[in-house]
Amino acid sequence: MSKKLLASFVFLAVSGCCVAGDASNNVFSIDSNKLLRESREGRALLGTSEKDKENVMKIEYEQSKKIGELRSKIEDGVRAGKFTEDVLQEKYEELGRLQKKAKRLVEDAREDFDLKKQREIVKFRNKVHMTAADYFNKAGGSIVFDKATPGIIYVADSTDRTDSLLKELNSRYEKEKATSMLTKDKTKKA
Repeated sequence: MSKKLLASFVFLAVSGCCVAGDASNNVFSIDSNKLLRESREGRALLGTSEKDKENVMKIEYEQSKKIGELRSKIEDGVRAGKFTEDVLQEKYEELGRLQKKAKRLVEDAREDFDLKKQREIVKFRNKVHMTAADYFNKAGGSIVFDKATPGIIYVADSTDRTDSLLKELNSRYEKEKATSMLTKDKTKKA
């Protein structure tokens, strides 16, 4: 939905043009980001997320440590003259494989962390939106927006004009269809 269309809808809803005779024509907004930061459930969710982030950092540290240990063994072996060129080449290849494996493990851990965090936040926002819809329905609200997410969370049934718009769309369609058929008939006769 374009910003202009949304702004027009909000103007019409606020001005009362879309709603005939509804005294409870109130528009509200909420901020689900603030609710995530400040609600008990949101803070608990963010706390769990921090623990998961620490686990990712632990994996990064462990993998870096393994790479550093192998690198040190290679450097010690080179200084001591323990390796032939072939053995040294194999050690560097082993180091390269270990680095690739570590990179994949860390990327997978980060991706898992990000997906889990996103799923939990979406789940929380859905709960907030459902709670807001219920709350504002009881409080007499007509329209509720979330500043942090696009779209409308709740619209009172009394503001819904879908059926009357449907009739108008169907009427216009039938008129356009009839006009189109007349034009085709005139074209065929000519």
